[in-house]
Amino acid sequence: MSTKLGFVGLSAGYSWAGKAHLPGLRLIEDSPYKITAIVNSTLEAAEASKKKNKLQDAQTFGSIQDLLSQGDVDTVVVSVKVPHHFEYVHAALEAGKDVVCEWPLGNGIQEAEELSNLAKSKNAKAGVVLQARKAPSIIKAKELVESGAIGEVVSTNFTGYTDKWSQYTDEHFPEYLNQRKNGANLLAIPVGHDLDALAFVLGEFEFLNGIVKTHFKETQVTHTDEHGKKTLTGKQTPKDTPDQVLVQGLLQSGTVASIRIEGLQSSELNKEKGFRWEIRGSKGEIVLTSKSLYSELEEVFIQIAKIDDNGNALPVEDLSVEYDPVAGNMKTYYQDYAEIKSSQYAQPQLNKFAGFTTFDDAVIRHRQLEAILRSSKSGRRETYI
Repeated sequence: MSTKLGFVGLSAGYSWAGKAHLPGLRLIEDSPYKITAIVNSTLEAAEASKKKNKLQDAQTFGSIQDLLSQGDVDTVVVSVKVPHHFEYVHAALEAGKDVVCEWPLGNGIQEAEELSNLAKSKNAKAGVVLQARKAPSIIKAKELVESGAIGEVVSTNFTGYTDKWSQYTDEHFPEYLNQRKNGANLLAIPVGHDLDALAFVLGEFEFLNGIVKTHFKETQVTHTDEHGKKTLTGKQTPKDTPDQVLVQGLLQSGTVASIRIEGLQSSELNKEKGFRWEIRGSKGEIVLTSKSLYSELEEVFIQIAKIDDNGNALPVEDLSVEYDPVAGNMKTYYQDYAEIKSSQYAQPQLNKFAGFTTFDDAVIRHRQLEAILRSSKSGRRETYI
């Protein structure tokens, strides 16, 4: 019997549900899922989505309340702006539905904890999409670390850059992402995803120190022409979200860790965007790189370089494989989500290979982000586990 999905946020135009969730589901052979309902801001918008996405059998609704009272669904997929996550997820859980929600689970730790507690009380299968864990290169890194391929892991260093949340803002960049109150900023989204990937591979922090800084309080809005040249539009937009994040500390394994991520328009001396993640061990090191800061939605490459028993450096091995980082990661997430029965509370994945990231996993990540903010404010070492 198929699991019946009801989508909140699958639109006829651009939407993350349309770019990632729907293509990922369609990659699954003999799929255990069927999309039976679409909710949008209006009934007309839902009808347009149904037609555009060729979901002829789906019911359409103009509100979450109508979906829950009239729709035939087992699981509600919430893929909308962060400020609306709590409302839709809470309503779905109260109605006895399972839920898949985009990260972040809530707009801050209080919303996330309340939703996690509600999911437990309702015995709901509740998943949060932290899909970097499904990327083949990140899974490979975890396999190498756990097999002892680079010996004892001594240190890890993650450095990432993006031109978003910087001194310039493209005219098409959603303005709400520059406002801290909306919970969809540099720290919450890309840093949250990247920290989750690090935790999956290497485990959680024993303690951490954090610096979170908003250097640019307003950004210059730019237009980019067909040749990629930017020009100022003359507009400015206020920004109270961070553009500098530094996290350092000790992992529970004893590994020294440093994460530095910034939003800054690059010069010719540093044109690279994306990230470089080094995992250094007593017998070699693993390096993961990407052209984007988003480890969950851009292809990640992996190399390993070992040291022989006499301390000689051996040639670099490229272990990268081609994969679809958007639909492919979502395909694997939904396949793993299907392994747990409907209306059955799923234990947190933590840093295990098997499973999917649950509301409990999301709460851990929310608590980590809160610990980073507390440390930045107090200057003290913080814990979150």
